Amino acid sequence: MVERPLEDWEYPEPDEFEDEDDCETRACPACGVDVYEDIEQCPACGEYVVFSNSPLSGMPWWFVALGVLGIVSLLLTLTLLS
Repeated sequence: MVERPLEDWEYPEPDEFEDEDDCETRACPACGVDVYEDIEQCPACGEYVVFSNSPLSGMPWWFVALGVLGIVSLLLTLTLLS
């Protein structure tokens, strides 16, 4: 079988294929080793990897409680003054 060169219309557009080398990595929450974002378990430490997008993740519970208490006290003060 003789291979023929591709015509111009047969080539894929640059945005039609994905670049497989463009995988993003993040640090494992348990050991800090760089792992792929879509991995379930860290290959270095064996812990299950869960990445959270919550703004409250990683903050201690007392910090969140202090913020909520501050907002409630501000609202009470504004309510009593008016």
